[in-house]
Amino acid sequence: MRNNRVVLGLEFLEDRTMPSGANPFANLIPAQVAQNEVVHFNQIAGSGGGSYSVDRSHPDAGNILHLLGSAHLGTAGQFIVTGGIQSVGNVATGHATGQLTFRDNHGSFTIFVTGGIQHGISPFPGKYQYHVLHGTGAYTHMAAHGTVDLVRHPGPSGGGTYQINFKVH
Repeated sequence: MRNNRVVLGLEFLEDRTMPSGANPFANLIPAQVAQNEVVHFNQIAGSGGGSYSVDRSHPDAGNILHLLGSAHLGTAGQFIVTGGIQSVGNVATGHATGQLTFRDNHGSFTIFVTGGIQHGISPFPGKYQYHVLHGTGAYTHMAAHGTVDLVRHPGPSGGGTYQINFKVH
């Protein structure tokens, strides 16, 4: 029986340059970012809204609030907002937590939200603390924190609409 062995190696590519010509990724990168535009935006202050649905499939782990909407954040302008928040499950006490991602033509950034301490199987809170986890494009170096107020308006089928307000600390 023959034993075929392959030896793998690593090649460092830092010193190599891209061939000249058209950028094959130009259509995937917003024009502002491709031109190295930097958006100086380290405060999230503004409001928005949209629709929500609630996933109740694992109540012991907590329900998940799925959000889809938009927000206007001061001089940075309009963003598409997506994300989810998980309620406190079947534990003595805990915090509702989640992530919301904001996207525009300059890139995106994601915030982590944390509600106040609650007893187990509690409804979603209306107030959260937030901080920026990471960003892309013009928001790569963004750092901000503050509070988020979330007001839900339930609809007839388990989902509904929401309003959200961001305040800077």
